[in-house]
Amino acid sequence: MNPSREYIKKLPIEERRSLAESVGVTWQFIYQIGAGIRDPHRKLALRLEIATEGKIKESDFDQEVKDEILFM
Repeated sequence: MNPSREYIKKLPIEERRSLAESVGVTWQFIYQIGAGIRDPHRKLALRLEIATEGKIKESDFDQEVKDEILFM
């Protein structure tokens, strides 16, 4: 699992709620991203990176896509 998903999984619920509000999604969606159930689109991934001052990285999600394609 990528480091950004791990970071999201470890966030307390109140911090997930605050993060979700700051990027315009529900806290449940943030939870689903952390759990690997859903993937953020590029704009959301970038908003997450900005909102967390780089603790979540847009590039982590791009790398998952590359790995998925390369290792099929």
